[in-house]
Amino acid sequence: MRLMASATWTRVAAVAGAVLALAACGGGGGGSSTSGSSSANYDPATKVLNAAGLQICSQRTHQVAGATTGPGFVAAREFNVAPDCKGSKTTANVITVYQFASNSQAAAGAKEIDKGTAGGEVTVYGPLVIQATGPNSAAYLAAVEKQIKKARPTATTTTG
Repeated sequence: MRLMASATWTRVAAVAGAVLALAACGGGGGGSSTSGSSSANYDPATKVLNAAGLQICSQRTHQVAGATTGPGFVAAREFNVAPDCKGSKTTANVITVYQFASNSQAAAGAKEIDKGTAGGEVTVYGPLVIQATGPNSAAYLAAVEKQIKKARPTATTTTG
């Protein structure tokens, strides 16, 4: 397990959290991602995944049992990803973003999520837990982290 935390991601987490909240209410889920953060269709999750060299083959927003994630869980957004989807909607590699009500609840939730994940990778950024599963989970999560760090070059991470 690789578990990382960063208190400097509050702004990125707030934007991503807003996207998750919109997706949970039915908004922000099927339009194209635009580059401007003031656009109604702006989706930082899609932008980061695409910048990491990953196509989103399909996605869904769902609720997960609190027993699986711990207290404070709000919503989860799951992406089937690949460098080239080749028309497929499913892949062996999935990146899931879990939103929690607070940073401390996300840190605790990451431990619960990691317990239930065989062979996956888990990273924490503020109130978000990013989980990658599948045969390329380590490489794909590293690519995603690299893009997040490009957006916030002053961010620091620690391994726990």
